[in-house]
Order: sequence, then structure tokens, then C-alpha cells
Amino acid sequence: MLVSVSEFKASVYWDDKRASEWTDSKVEQALGFAEGRFLRLTQRARLGYWIAPVGKTLKLHGTGLAEQRCRYPVLGLTSVTSDGEDITADVEFLGHYLFRTSGAAFSEKMLGVIVTGQFGDPHIERNQDLSPVIPGDLSDCLMRMAWHQLRRERIVVERAATRGAGPPPPINAVTDPLIQQTIESWTVRDASRSLDFR
Repeated sequence: MLVSVSEFKASVYWDDKRASEWTDSKVEQALGFAEGRFLRLTQRARLGYWIAPVGKTLKLHGTGLAEQRCRYPVLGLTSVTSDGEDITADVEFLGHYLFRTSGAAFSEKMLGVIVTGQFGDPHIERNQDLSPVIPGDLSDCLMRMAWHQLRRERIVVERAATRGAGPPPPINAVTDPLIQQTIESWTVRDASRSLDFR
């Protein structure tokens, strides 16, 4: 989770009057919903620009060149094999690209490459363990989206109990101008057709 329950409770979005309704479990669910929705709306989930690093194993189409492009930006490598040979020590990375640098520079080819590592947005400030330092505008956006979600759940319970009507349509937190502005500024554009070293 990019924002913790305790961070939410210390924010302006926490309402002491609703503490009995907004249990830690509900807040955690709302924060999870907000994070997932943010990653989808900003194209980060689809393009692999995750805020928190995601561990994956990728099979790359061998081009027979000394460089290979990964689907997602590389943050750290655990292992790289080429035709079953462990070449991890000979590989460097930058953005989406892996470079095999042993022997004469760029002379070693890579075929049948399998990469295991951590992937995500290389522009996020990170600690030694690759955990992200969450910028203020992002944490505020996620808490605001969670706040909208918590309020929607409360309205559903009240309306269902008092009027016997079905749940109201879900609140679309993206109509909130502060959220919309943050989503626009954090949206990633697909640069897969270019030499993308981001």
C-alpha cells in the first residue's frame, strides 16, 4: 500500500465522528481501491510504471543483439539468462533496456532472454530497498479518492436502511478537480515505438 491506514487517520480526510463506521479494514479497502484505480487511470498499471516496485519474470523475444527492450522499466535485476546461460553479471539496464557489456562493448548477443527483477517507474525517488518515497500530491490524491470511496459506502448503507431503495450510483471521484489534476499530471504516455530510455 502506498498510503497506510495510520497516514489516512492523521490526514484531513479522517473524520472522528465516523470512526465507528470507518474501521481500519474499511479504510484499508478504500485505500487499496484508490491505489488500483489511480494506477489504471494514469496508465501506470498497463505500461508498468508502478509506484511500488513489482517483481516479475519476463521472457523477451531474442533479437540477436546486445541490447533488449523490456515491456516495463527495470529498477533492479535478480537474474538474466540468455539461451539458458546466466549472464546477470554482464548486464546493465537503463529504463526499458538491458545491455550486455561483457567482452568487447556490445559485442555479446542475447537470445532466448529470461529476466527476473523489479519493475516500475524509474523517476520515483526510492530508498535502498527500492521502496518509493511517496510525493505529497500523490498521497493526497490517494487519500482523497479513498475518502470519496468511504463516503459512498456510508451513503449506500444509509439509503438502503432508511428508504429501502437500492444503492445510489457510485461516486466518480475523478470528477473531483483536485483528483483530476493529479491524475493528469501523473498519467504516463506509451512510448513503446520510440527509443524510450525514461
